[in-house]
Formats: sequence, structure tokens, C-alpha cells
Amino acid sequence: MILLSISIFWLSVCVDPFSADPHITVEAHVGSTALLPCHLSKDFTQTSVIQWRADNEIVFERSFDDTHEGPGYEGRVDVPEDELHKGNCSLVLKDVRITDHAFYRSLELAESKYFYKATEINTVQLDVVQSVSAQVGSTAVLPCDWRHLSIQTPHVEWSIGDEIVFERLGKDSFQGEGYEGRVDVPEEELLKGNCSLVLKNVSVTDEARYSSYILMTDTKKPALVQNIKLSASEKFEKREDDPLGTINSWVVIFILPINSALNPILYTLTTSFFREQVELLLCRWQRSSSFMKDRKSLTSTTIYMEPSRHMFYHSKGKLSQVSYPDARYS
Repeated sequence: MILLSISIFWLSVCVDPFSADPHITVEAHVGSTALLPCHLSKDFTQTSVIQWRADNEIVFERSFDDTHEGPGYEGRVDVPEDELHKGNCSLVLKDVRITDHAFYRSLELAESKYFYKATEINTVQLDVVQSVSAQVGSTAVLPCDWRHLSIQTPHVEWSIGDEIVFERLGKDSFQGEGYEGRVDVPEEELLKGNCSLVLKNVSVTDEARYSSYILMTDTKKPALVQNIKLSASEKFEKREDDPLGTINSWVVIFILPINSALNPILYTLTTSFFREQVELLLCRWQRSSSFMKDRKSLTSTTIYMEPSRHMFYHSKGKLSQVSYPDARYS
């Protein structure tokens, strides 16, 4: 396999250091997906190989017909083939971990007669951070775990840039300026692999990016363990003499429950079915009202006509006889 041969002849690879672009910084949160940018200056061919490395260890390789994932990156890294043919050699890194914090180099390997020539494309610094928020006056715990490191006597250091916040080696500890009496990494927890920093009485000025390091006993160099972004929020305090706070309380206690109870009713009133039913009932009421009105009018007319009928029409048998004297006998 071409990838295996690349690994075997890696000692014979010639790297062109002047072809690489200035390094890029990419920030990613723990558990997210990071995209480390890379762009080819020429087409990807059947003999081309794209390789990503971190701390001189292979992270990912893709040839024309094969791929290889480095230890610890299995199932988490890829350079999509369809994107690669478009000249995009960016590395997709899923489920970002604290240990992924490193400098990554992208290389293009081209086979020559006796060795592979590696042309460095660019360098990307992956900055892995984790966010922690706390209220002003509370206690914040900035997580840290060194159990993946091979050390016997842990020497931990927390800092903001070049400013030391806290340092512990065994029973000896140091608290930075402005943090006296407020920070600690408990010794018993540190021996268990927990190097989390406990920060008491958080203030707004504590908002910063904190980095934890473990001093390696063999190299005497600090190894980065964790980057933490701390944000502090003010607590809302209601004054007793604040009328607005009292009004808000009454609104919450009385108005909101009433509003919640009325919402279903208001929703029902706005439905098309309810409007149709109301229109139907209104139409029926109008018809009934009109019928009753006509009936009442007819009844009143009959009552009016009855007296007139008795006044101008009399039965024949009811007329009284009137006698007039005969002129002949007068």
C-alpha cells in the first residue's frame, strides 16, 4: 500500500519549509467539530498524497484510493474526497478533545525516484477551549484532568497569559496577586488526577482565559492540560424600596396565571370553526327575530280592525224597526 510505503520512507522525505503559509489559529470548544483550513495549489492526482501531522505524529492521510487515521483520531478525522478533487484539503476534526490542542501541519507528498518530496502547505494551531460561567460572588470550578499524562508527582500551574494565578507541588502552593485566599487545587484531588482550580468569590475582573499546565518531570517543560474561558455575570438584586420590583411581583403572582387561563379561550375564539358557529347562530337569531316581529305586527292589525267591523257592519236581524206615520191618515 502506498500509505505504508510512505510511513516506511518517512525518514527519506524532503520537506520544503519555504512553501508553507504563515500559521493559522483555529479556536474550537470541547465536543465541537473543527475545520483546519488547507488549499492545494495544483490538482490532486493519482500519485498525490495529502497528510496531516501533529507533533510529528500522523493524524490523517489520504491517497487516491486509500486513507489512514492516526492513533487517537480513529473515526474523528477526514479530508473528504470530493472536496479534495476541488483543491480543498481541509481537515475535518470531530468531537474535539482537550488533547487535540496542538499545531497541525498539512503536507502534500509527491513520489520521486528515491524518496517522497513533502511540500508543506500550511500550519494550523488548534486552540481547544472550554467555557465556564459563574455569577458574581459565587464559587467557580475550572476543570482540569492530568490522568492521561505519565507523571508521579504532579506539579500544576494555572495562569492567565504570563501571569501565574495558582501553583502547587505537593504541600507547597503559591497564589497570584489578587487571588490570595480565593484559589486552590486541593492536594488530595491533585494526587487523584484532578487538577481543577477552585476560584471563590468570583468578580467581574476574573473574566479571562485560564490555562492549566502540568510540569513534566523528565523534560522539565510544562504540558498544556486545559484552556478555560471564564465569564462572570452580575446577580439581579431587588431593592425593598423599589416599586417596580413590587409591581413585577404582583404581575407574576396574579396577571400571568390569569393570562395562562385565558389563552385557551382566546385561542378557541379565534378558530375558524368557532367563527362559523357564531355566524350560524347569529343568522338563526336574526331569522327568528324577524319572524316574531312579523307575527306581532299581524296580531296588532287584527286587533285594530275588529272594532271598526262592529261599528260599520251590523247583522240584519239586529237592526231596530222605525215606524213612520202614513200621510194619508194625517
